[in-house]
Amino acid sequence: LARSGVPGLALWIAMHLSWLFAMARVVIVSRRNRDTIWMNVALFLIAYWCAFMVNASFDVYFENPMGGIWFWTVFGVGMAVIYLYKHRPETLRPTAQILP
Repeated sequence: LARSGVPGLALWIAMHLSWLFAMARVVIVSRRNRDTIWMNVALFLIAYWCAFMVNASFDVYFENPMGGIWFWTVFGVGMAVIYLYKHRPETLRPTAQILP
């Protein structure tokens, strides 16, 4: 609130909620399609996001490299998962191995 006020807080909350809902959609759709690898990756990232949020609610965790770099890495990988599952879901699907 000190740096950007109520509009900044509203944008911060909207950004995180939209990421969380998009990741939850990946989990739901991948579970419906029986893509367990995609579902597990998305759940892993959501769990880490939740841990970062809990830690940040008690500490200035995002303002130092030990927290900020890893948080934004998880956030970016989550965005990549959202994009890849929508456009190229075969990326993490196991393929049948052809023996010579």
